[in-house]
Amino acid sequence: YHAPPSSSGLSGSVGDYYYAFGSESALPEELRSKRVGGQGRLHIFHLPEGPAMLQVGATKGNRRSAMSVLKQLTERMKISQTFPPYQMEKDNRNHVSDAAKEIERQAVSKLTPQGIMAELKELTSFNSRSFREAKASADVQAFLRRKFEATGYTVCLHTFRNGGPATNIVAYVPGTGGSEELV
Repeated sequence: YHAPPSSSGLSGSVGDYYYAFGSESALPEELRSKRVGGQGRLHIFHLPEGPAMLQVGATKGNRRSAMSVLKQLTERMKISQTFPPYQMEKDNRNHVSDAAKEIERQAVSKLTPQGIMAELKELTSFNSRSFREAKASADVQAFLRRKFEATGYTVCLHTFRNGGPATNIVAYVPGTGGSEELV
């Protein structure tokens, strides 16, 4: 942490700064005016009165209007733009059988950060997924269908309207009894 110069009008106390993650388009105007730094989806705000003084209400919308909770900065704090490792609760217990645990262990052992990143990059490489662009939407649906079919799932499409045409791609394993597996 480097204190800003006194001529900046900003506080020299690190505790007067907060950060949050989210799309820039999700920032309410009051927070936008208090943004003093950040990069990408990481935003740093100067809030010497604390976040309780903000007049920001809950908003409705989609993923582009989502923001994380504001967190206070502290001395020597390191903020990463990547998601932190998931921390399980201490009293969490896995109640599946030993055979199921072994299958899970084998499946997880094949996952790598590079493989996951490659999948995410491929999934997010489309210029648009908007229902307003029929060809782009059809391309993404075909991609997802191929991905699921390549892993052995049976795939069907569920079309509906929600402010415009929408399609769920449903992958499943046909069951032999009264239940089926859905992805």
